[in-house]
Amino acid sequence: MFISDVLTISRIIITPFFIGCFYTTNLIFYQIGVALFVILSITDIADGYIARKFKRTSKFGVVMDPAADKILSLSALLMLVNLNSITTNSIIFVYIILIREILIMSIRVLYESFQDSLRISKIKTAVLNLSIFIFLIDLILSEQNDMIFFTAEVLLGIAAALSVYSIIKFILMLNKK
Repeated sequence: MFISDVLTISRIIITPFFIGCFYTTNLIFYQIGVALFVILSITDIADGYIARKFKRTSKFGVVMDPAADKILSLSALLMLVNLNSITTNSIIFVYIILIREILIMSIRVLYESFQDSLRISKIKTAVLNLSIFIFLIDLILSEQNDMIFFTAEVLLGIAAALSVYSIIKFILMLNKK
C-alpha cells in the first residue's frame, strides 16, 4: 500500500471524529474540529500529489480518493445544515452540490475509464472547502460575524454554480465519446 492510499484511508477514518467535534458544547472540540478539517483538506491535496509525483497511482486510489473527498465535504455540509449554520436560503446550494457529487460517482461507476480530473472540479473543491472552513470559523466565534457568514454563503453559492457547470461539462464530454 502506498503512502497516498494511507492518506486517503486516514481521511475516511478521521472524518467521523471531525464531525463529532461539533456535536459537543466545548469550544476546544470545535477548535480541534477546525484543525482536523484543515489537516484532512491538506491530505486531499497531498495524496494526489504524492501519487503522481512518485508514479504510485493505484486503482484503489483512483476510486477511493474522490470518494474520501466527497465523504469529507458532504459530511461537513450536512453537519452544518444540521447545526443550522447554513440558512434555509442557502440549503439549495447544498442540494446542488450533493446531486452533482452523486451524479459524478454514478458516472464513474457507469464509465470506469471516466476520470473527474477537470480543472473546474479542483477549483470547485477548493472553493467548497474554503466555504466550509469559513462556516466552521463562524461556528467557533463567540459572536456571529455577519461578514464572515456572508462570505461563507457566497463561496458556497460559487461552489454550487461550479458544480452545475462541471456536471454539464462532464455530460457533454460523455456525449462526445
